[in-house]
Amino acid sequence: MKLSMKLTVAMMFIAPLMSNAATVGELSRIQSETLIIKAKASRESAQAEMNSKRRESNLNLTGGIVSSNEGNIPVVKNVIGQVASLLYADGSTRDALLGDSLPGGFKVTKVNIDKVEITAGKKVVLLGFSSIPPTNSTLSGGISQPMMPNLIGR
Repeated sequence: MKLSMKLTVAMMFIAPLMSNAATVGELSRIQSETLIIKAKASRESAQAEMNSKRRESNLNLTGGIVSSNEGNIPVVKNVIGQVASLLYADGSTRDALLGDSLPGGFKVTKVNIDKVEITAGKKVVLLGFSSIPPTNSTLSGGISQPMMPNLIGR
């Protein structure tokens, strides 16, 4: 057999394998793109869930809505032991212990590592955690913008 004939026969066997290699490469690329798309969808779902929880955090435990005209509701910057560091809209901070009185007629009724609760009369408010001061801006209906912890990237 001549060399050209041997090369032709060899190419007949190699060509389908090279075609499959391109297909495997394409499948690998598609799988990578699919993983990226799923990760982005998961991130968007988590963001939507976090936004929903932000809206829910503005509801107090008695089912009422805390509005911006009901006082300066702080967020919890951190809790160390039984001391909650509260952050107000003007950027001021205050350490609060169980039983302390706060502006707006509120009193600290619970301080835990994951929960700080304040009350004023029958109104019970579970404070959100954040390192960013709360805003006094209102949404439609007079509902204040809630603050939740920044969990992403920590």
